[in-house]
Amino acid sequence: MGGYAYLPKPFELYDLVATIPLESKATSIAIDGSSLWVALFETSSVARIDTATVEVVTTIPNVPSPATVTVFQGAVWVANVLSNTVTRIDTTTNQIVATKTPAPATTTA
Repeated sequence: MGGYAYLPKPFELYDLVATIPLESKATSIAIDGSSLWVALFETSSVARIDTATVEVVTTIPNVPSPATVTVFQGAVWVANVLSNTVTRIDTTTNQIVATKTPAPATTTA
């Protein structure tokens, strides 16, 4: 079948503000008020878009296989699907602070 998303009536109040060209397809987005952060899987990067000017401010390279992105405690956190790592990006400097492999989950019986 086709690739369509249908939004129910309560979401009609959200109108399209702009179409922003990116280096590759977006896999995930997150917003922190002044910036829209976009994970770009195909180019192994994360784009930062200024919500006031609706322009790409910068693109952070070398993010291994970014799948999802979120903003929490002054940082952008990226889950990297193929490398099983998490990357932390500083929102002040737009630099990668760390890329780490999370500890495996444990279960108790």
